[in-house]
Amino acid sequence: MYRTGGGPSNAPEFTDVEAKVMSICSNIKGLDARHDSDTIKSVPISISDMFGCDTVTSKLDELSSARLELLQIQMETARKEQQHQEEEHKLKMQHQANDEKRKQEIHALLLQKLNYAPLSDDTICKHL
Repeated sequence: MYRTGGGPSNAPEFTDVEAKVMSICSNIKGLDARHDSDTIKSVPISISDMFGCDTVTSKLDELSSARLELLQIQMETARKEQQHQEEEHKLKMQHQANDEKRKQEIHALLLQKLNYAPLSDDTICKHL
């Protein structure tokens, strides 16, 4: 993964000044590399190896319960939306029926005015 190949260094040679500075600073040390190129330790393969089986199982249980709760909320929302749409449809149909009835009554009254004839309730109902 991070192998250097183990060959000779390709870094440029130090100049005299750089060599003297390095000799003065030879007691300064940096941090060790996290991953030496040729000595990488084996990395845990599974999540349960990293966190422990109980931890993974509890996290999956929490995730499953959260998903279940989300699905239940979505189902309830869909039910309420369906009920709302049904109620809206019912009110629209009722409004159309009332509107049609009102138009027929207006039509009957206009016919009465044009004919100058008395209009009985039976005549109005026939037009409805």
